[in-house]
Amino acid sequence: MRKLLVAGVAAAALCSAPALAADYPVKAGPAPAVFNWTGFYFGGHAGYSWGHLKSDLLDDGDPTEDIGVNKWHGLVYGSQFGYNSQINNLVVGIEGDWSGAIGNKSASAFDAGDPFADSVAAKLTDLASVRGRVGILMSPNSLLYATGGWGWGRARIAASDSDNGVAGGNRILHVNDSGAVYGGGWEYMLSPISTVRIEYLHYAFSRTNTVLLVDSPVTNTLRGIDVVRLGVNFKFGDLWGKGPVSAKY
Repeated sequence: MRKLLVAGVAAAALCSAPALAADYPVKAGPAPAVFNWTGFYFGGHAGYSWGHLKSDLLDDGDPTEDIGVNKWHGLVYGSQFGYNSQINNLVVGIEGDWSGAIGNKSASAFDAGDPFADSVAAKLTDLASVRGRVGILMSPNSLLYATGGWGWGRARIAASDSDNGVAGGNRILHVNDSGAVYGGGWEYMLSPISTVRIEYLHYAFSRTNTVLLVDSPVTNTLRGIDVVRLGVNFKFGDLWGKGPVSAKY
């Protein structure tokens, strides 16, 4: 009799265990991240630039004594600020940026019997742009985009013309230009507030000026400049306080 009673109690306990377990709440896992591209952002970038920055000094105006540099390449760094608006899987926006440059190209030559060299040194100092952006979301956090707008650039030229042992013709010159800028890139959202990107831009400059240095003309040309750069952005606000817009990919 006792054995039957114990067996009955054990069976009842086993039958009631699933029901008791169902009464306890199950702890949910972490909610998936919601990616929304709409909002303001700011960030920084660094990369590499190359292009047509040319400076020629014709010593005493003699075309056979041409001292010059023909190309530019160097590092760039800077910052950007912009706003995006997401509409389904389309992202449109506007961005402004500034870049400084690191690098210098120089050339020099000596006249016979002159202890001082004639020289030119060219350096790209600034790039800036205001551009529109249009992109397609390949997934909720992956954006492929094209960009275009207005760009501005500035170069610094240091020129020196020595005559008969007198080093008196030293000048710092600048050549500035503005024109179209266009390119594209890929941006990836690491979290709802941070992204990384890789971007290519072409600045379509076309400016030439000539300055007389003592008796030697210096001709400076700033034309197409290309840039490839990596960037990081931080999203910090939505203009209208909208939530994410659902999209199909």
